[in-house]
Amino acid sequence: MGTDRFDTEFRRVLREAFADGARERPGDVLRQAFAEASRDAARHAVSGGVRASAALALAPAREGLRVVNRASLAADVWLMDEIGWGGVEAATFARELSQITAPAVTLHLNSPGGDLFDGWAIRNALRSHPARVTAVVEGLAASAASVVTTGADRVVMRPGSQQMIHDARSGWGGGNPEELRRTADQLDRLSDDIAAAYAARAGGDASAWRDLMRRETWFSAAEAVAAGLADEESE
Repeated sequence: MGTDRFDTEFRRVLREAFADGARERPGDVLRQAFAEASRDAARHAVSGGVRASAALALAPAREGLRVVNRASLAADVWLMDEIGWGGVEAATFARELSQITAPAVTLHLNSPGGDLFDGWAIRNALRSHPARVTAVVEGLAASAASVVTTGADRVVMRPGSQQMIHDARSGWGGGNPEELRRTADQLDRLSDDIAAAYAARAGGDASAWRDLMRRETWFSAAEAVAAGLADEESE
């Protein structure tokens, strides 16, 4: 029953989005539809009075988070998926991180980003953890994933890896003029907070980082190091 509901809700969200003109990019529409369908399925995952213990299992399985050697001298965490939106949720990440007793944690990161608030929550969980955290960008740290890197004590870029920063974005473009103005104001506030995190991590003025975000700026491994977003490029 849960899988049928997920499929039905997924198709409904897609129909409404494209019927409304779908001004968002197709990939954004699909991710948003997946997230809404997953949340709806989770809310209704009750059968015979028994609530499903893992409602997101109704959606296709995703293996984007893995923790190794959590009780040794050095633990490894692999975040290899979208952040939120049916990928790696902040609640799951924080729960796994809280169980690590190792004094050093290496976060291996390859993510296109995702939900900004999940990204902030993961970043703050890293900053709050007593271990020394090294973030290793294995492939891509874009959007909310680049925010996550600011929670690490040290950031390492693998050869060929990239970071991307941009302004916060709204998932949907609907609403009346006043609602859209309020949305734009909120996006500016969110983007200013992100710029401040980059400035705290890399140095420089937050307004200069905001200018780079407005232009959607990509950084190669060497460029990320030069900009201060990372500490070194290493194999």
